[in-house]
Amino acid sequence: MTHKVFHRRLNKEKILAITNITEEALKFEINTGDIGLEAKQWKDVLSEESFLSKNGELSINTDPYGVLWLKTILR
Repeated sequence: MTHKVFHRRLNKEKILAITNITEEALKFEINTGDIGLEAKQWKDVLSEESFLSKNGELSINTDPYGVLWLKTILR
């Protein structure tokens, strides 16, 4: 196993947790509709970096042993 992806909800807040458990950089491609998180904009609560999904696909590159906690940004 090279990675873990979890999503959690609390009321209206949604978090997508991504963990790369390898010594290699990885690219994650996540269909946000498949997991019920169809937001277009995401923000990593750990680094403050923002990400955009395109056509329901969220594409993210992670560093070796990288961790992201992505929160949906509602408009």
